[in-house]
Amino acid sequence: MKKILRSIGNFFLDFFKSIYKVLKKIGISIANFFKKIFTYFIKGSIWTKLSFFIFGIGNVSRGQVIKGILLFLVQVVLLIFFISSPTVNGTPFGFKALKNIFTLGSYDGTTWETGFNSISGQYDIFIKTPADNSLLMLLFGIISFFVLALYLVIWHANIKGSYEVDKLKKENKRIPKFKESLRSLANEKFHTALLVVPIIGVLIFSVLPIVFMIFLAFTSYDKNTDANGLFSWVGFKVFIELFRVEGLRNSFGSVLVWTLIWAICATFSNYYLGIMLAVLINKKEVRLKKLWRTIFILTIALPQFVSLLVVGMLLDVKGPFGKILPFEILTNETNVWIPRIAIIIINLWIGVPYTMLLTTGILMNIPKDLYEAA
Repeated sequence: MKKILRSIGNFFLDFFKSIYKVLKKIGISIANFFKKIFTYFIKGSIWTKLSFFIFGIGNVSRGQVIKGILLFLVQVVLLIFFISSPTVNGTPFGFKALKNIFTLGSYDGTTWETGFNSISGQYDIFIKTPADNSLLMLLFGIISFFVLALYLVIWHANIKGSYEVDKLKKENKRIPKFKESLRSLANEKFHTALLVVPIIGVLIFSVLPIVFMIFLAFTSYDKNTDANGLFSWVGFKVFIELFRVEGLRNSFGSVLVWTLIWAICATFSNYYLGIMLAVLINKKEVRLKKLWRTIFILTIALPQFVSLLVVGMLLDVKGPFGKILPFEILTNETNVWIPRIAIIIINLWIGVPYTMLLTTGILMNIPKDLYEAA
């Protein structure tokens, strides 16, 4: 028990130490960033100081006209985006979106007003304005925050570029032209140019959804909330309810148990069945080895969403397996373990061939002399 308690204590001690180190590094990085900005402003020329407010003016003053104009146009476009606050379905982006992210809206569409209808000759009830959409407000607020971060990154690059040009002029060195900068992107800085599109893709399709879901976890949004309606910030209330006895029993506990079962079954079944399949096909007695391998590899060659669509049609209520079996497979509400077992089996279809392929590559590289010696 002493060893167990000591190991638990050491774990939490190391955990908090690592958090402290990370926070310390972040703090040092932020301090160094502001130190550099202060250095740029103090030691830079008047053009570098003006670059703090007008993008590209330092580059234009040093002969880098095209680069300076492009930076200025980027600044104008981003400022128009924030100031004009364009709307989609009545929900704004820009500075208004940054403001709305704190409130998530306040109007729920219940305010009504009466007006005289000249056609019917009666007093009718009209909706004054459409209700606020908290979901869009949260999403557009996060997107606007990302755009603001992009503005700050370009702002820093603009100041740094102007300061570097100042240093080149003081040292009587040649200032590179716009064509030379483009040429460097295709040569020594090619890795930077090549990573631009993947980074944008990761930000849009990976980072943005994750950040959105993290923020959503601190709101009152749930399955009963209207997707076009209102919800509000509740802080850690959801997590407090989740880790209470009822929450552990009804929500978190059941999800945790199923996640562990899925992780163990999906990992071990794919791993061991894939090895067994590879060993079986690699046996001397088995003929048409290439044919069997090709059949199983077809599940990898086909896109997974196509395979899953096919499986969904096969196991649907109106599908062949759905008609044969006396119960619904994927949509069974009376026994949740039936679709769960079906999902584990479906995962074998996609996962086992990967392990089989890896194991086959290893087995085929073993010399026959070793088998004979064994």
